[in-house]
Amino acid sequence: MINLRINFLTKSNNERKHLYIRTRIKRIIYPLVFAFLLPISLNGQSSWIYGVHSFGDQTPGYLVRLNYLNGQYDTLMYLGYQFIESAGSTIDPYNGRFFLYGSLENTDGNLHIIDLNLLQISSHTIKYGADDIEYIFLNNSLLYRADDALWSFNLNNYSESFIADVEHETGTYSGFNRYYNPIYNAYIYMGGKLTMLDAFSGELINEVSVNPIGSMVIDYRSGNQYNNLGQSVYQHDPFTGQIVELFSGLPGYYSWLVEQHSVYDQKMNKYILPYYNTDGECMLAILDMNDLLLDTVYEQPSCYMTLHQIYCKPQSYLSLIEDTLYVSKGLNYIWNLNGQPLLSNEQQWFVPNLYGDYHTQVNYPDYSSISDTINFLYNQSKTISKSYLISVFPNPFTTATTFSYTLQQPSTVHISIFNHHGNQVAEIQREQSSGKQQVIWNAEQLPSGVYFYRMQTGEQVASGKMLINR
Repeated sequence: MINLRINFLTKSNNERKHLYIRTRIKRIIYPLVFAFLLPISLNGQSSWIYGVHSFGDQTPGYLVRLNYLNGQYDTLMYLGYQFIESAGSTIDPYNGRFFLYGSLENTDGNLHIIDLNLLQISSHTIKYGADDIEYIFLNNSLLYRADDALWSFNLNNYSESFIADVEHETGTYSGFNRYYNPIYNAYIYMGGKLTMLDAFSGELINEVSVNPIGSMVIDYRSGNQYNNLGQSVYQHDPFTGQIVELFSGLPGYYSWLVEQHSVYDQKMNKYILPYYNTDGECMLAILDMNDLLLDTVYEQPSCYMTLHQIYCKPQSYLSLIEDTLYVSKGLNYIWNLNGQPLLSNEQQWFVPNLYGDYHTQVNYPDYSSISDTINFLYNQSKTISKSYLISVFPNPFTTATTFSYTLQQPSTVHISIFNHHGNQVAEIQREQSSGKQQVIWNAEQLPSGVYFYRMQTGEQVASGKMLINR
C-alpha cells in the first residue's frame, strides 16, 4: 500500500491541509514501473534532474530522473528502504556522481555515492549529523557541517578531515540553504546569517545579516547568486546582504513544494522551480535567466521525486587560488599555455611558472570541455593575478549597479565596460585607499543587453559579465 497526499484549501483560515490516503493512480502507478524498464540511454543529454522517489522516511526509495525540457520521467534503480536527510544530497555536475547522506537498505556507511553513468553505488562513513553537504569541484571533495565544525571528505582517497570550527545560528530559511561559489572559492550557507567560508581552509570570508531567503543557487560563469522564496526569484549579494527581486508571478501559485528543491542548469542558464498550484497539483516552472521570462510551466509526472539535483555537464571551470591553477574535477587534463599543449597528466591543479594565457581541456565520463582562459603575470617566485574579490550587484539591473571589492593597498582602479561586440562603452577611474571600496556605474543611457567589465588595479585584473534588463 502507498500513501498519497491530497491538498485542499480551507476557506475559513486559508491554510493548506494534508490528508494521506491509500490510493492514487495518476501520479503513482506511472513513475513506479521499475520492474519493466526498457533499456535507457543515460548519456547524451544535459537536461536531466535526478532525485529519490519515495513516500517518506523508512519507505522504499527509487533513483529517478526527469527531463525537465520535455517531462520524460524514468525510474532507474531500486535503492531499498531509505532515510535521507532533507539537506543530505548534492551532485558532481561534471562527472555525474549523486551524493546522498543517510541510510540505504543493505549498505554500510552513511554517505552513498551513485555513479549516474554506470548506476553503481558505493558507501562510506562520515561524521554523524553531517548537515548542508556540498560538492567542491575544484579539489574533488565534499564539505559539510557537524558539531559546530566544518568537515571535508576527500573523494580522491575517501578520507575525512576537520577543517575549522564554525558557529551556526538557527535562522529562518527553507530549501537548499547552501551552495559553492567557485569565483570566490567559497562555501556559503544560510543560518542566522549568510556566511561565506573559504572552501579549502574554512577561513571566514564574510558574514552578513539578510532577510529570510529560500533555496539558493549560483551561476558559475557570471557569479550571480540567486534564491527563490514563495513565487519570487531574487538575486542576493553575500557581501552586503542586499536582495533584489528579479521575477515574480508563477502561474496559479499556492505554496512552495517543500519536498523538492529548485535547481539551476549551468549550461542553459535555466532556473527550475517546483511548486503547488491552487488545484493542489505539483508544477514545474522553467525560468530563463537570460531574459527573466518563463519558458514553460507544466504539471510534474510525480510529486514524490525529492532531493532534486541536476546533472548538467557545464563548461570546465578554471580558477587561480593563491599561486595554483585549479580546474573542475575530471578524468584527465591537458594544460595549455598560449594555445600550445603544455602538460597532460592526472592532476587537476598546476603551478604556473611562465607568463601567458592558460587554459585546460578536461575529459569527463560523458563529454570533454575546454575551460576559459586565465592570463598570468609571473614575477620572480609567485603569480600575481588574484588578491581581491569583486562583486557586481545587482546583476541583472535596470539602470545602475555597484562594484564592491577590497584593495590590499592604495591603488588606481580602472574599470572598462564593453558591449557584446567588444566595443568599449564606458570607462571609470578612481584613486582609492586600501580596504573595502565601491564604485557605482550608471548605465541608464545604454540599451538592454549583455555587457562585460574589465577591472584593473596595477598588475591585477578581474573581468565578468553583466546584464541590463529593462
